[in-house]
Amino acid sequence: MPTPWTGHRHANAGGRAEAAVGPWLRRNPGTLGVTTKIGHDTTGQDIPLSHENVHDHVRASLDNLGVEVIDLLLYHCDDPVRPVTELAGTLVSLVEAGHVRRVGVSNWRAEHLTSLAHELAERGHALVGSYQFSLAERVQALLEGSLRDDATVLGVVHEHRLLRLGWSSQARGFFARAGTEQVNGRPDPYDTEDNRARRRRCRELAGQLGTRPETVALAWTLHHPGIWPSISPRTTEQIDRSKPDASL
Repeated sequence: MPTPWTGHRHANAGGRAEAAVGPWLRRNPGTLGVTTKIGHDTTGQDIPLSHENVHDHVRASLDNLGVEVIDLLLYHCDDPVRPVTELAGTLVSLVEAGHVRRVGVSNWRAEHLTSLAHELAERGHALVGSYQFSLAERVQALLEGSLRDDATVLGVVHEHRLLRLGWSSQARGFFARAGTEQVNGRPDPYDTEDNRARRRRCRELAGQLGTRPETVALAWTLHHPGIWPSISPRTTEQIDRSKPDASL
């Protein structure tokens, strides 16, 4: 059961991520679309997704980011003890209040995902699903509770024609690395024979096209209809390597 939540600070970077990009967004209004998640506190623990908590959290995000409206808001977790009708109603109320344009969820299991998609469709809103998605298939969860687009989730996606935000779409740099490495002090969850074979093929194609293997792997995700790949660059160089390549 979710633990009580008493603050407005969010999980990413201990609550510092939104505050870090907020000043830039204020100086460059309308330049970028804004997506953010709610549902975790600064320790990564789930918060109760009550109407009051969610609205408080969204208002804090708007203040931190310095924007008037969030383009896409995602529940970062499920709240299985709360009725899906209530969770759907809270999302719709955020749209009707003008705080967000589109709504979605991250890492929800298929049975709850289909219920929420149905509830929102009944109210005239389309749901976006956010799951880990890349050319490399991981052998273990990247984060506790994180899910991949498995067959049951994809069944819901196709049934309700959901758009998807594919996070970790570059497999945490797997295609940019030459060999085996640890990631955050643990074995690389993508380091399998199948994924190494995919990386070799990406390197071969990249060599033929004069680009980089990680760019080829990202292009693979972009060729899937209804997928918005999400990347996590740490440098401007990594951003440049992730830009679309006309040859792909």
